[in-house]
Amino acid sequence: MRKSILKKIEQVREEMLILSDLHGMSSEIVLQTSKRLDGLINEYQHIIKNEDKSKQCNINS
Repeated sequence: MRKSILKKIEQVREEMLILSDLHGMSSEIVLQTSKRLDGLINEYQHIIKNEDKSKQCNINS
């Protein structure tokens, strides 16, 4: 799960860089892609946070 979301984050980041070269940083398509990237990063952080909680529970058990 972790590797797949990291791969997707990298793909969307690369897509955003290409789109920004083609359309400019403030174009609508780049902004939409940036929002998609933000969502993926938030999802990844949520996964990491939950994994950390799970590890702490296992340590305390």
